[in-house]
Amino acid sequence: VVEITDHAPQGVEVPAKAVFLKDNLHFVFLEQAPGQFQRKAVKLGAERDGKIAVLEGLDIGQRLVTEGCLLLQAMMDSGMKS
Repeated sequence: VVEITDHAPQGVEVPAKAVFLKDNLHFVFLEQAPGQFQRKAVKLGAERDGKIAVLEGLDIGQRLVTEGCLLLQAMMDSGMKS
């Protein structure tokens, strides 16, 4: 989990592995509380050096899941509480 601390002119740069595709939309998982996560749609910009610009959908202070996103998505799809 990484905390969003600053906006760049082209958006917030996050690790590319934190973003995943589902139903032709890009998503990230935000940590709402320890052990509680919310899937959030985002609008992406350019990818560079393993990081991708998120142009819309993230705010400063939010905590972004950077590892295990596909596992969290699989848990949501199977109806398990995330």
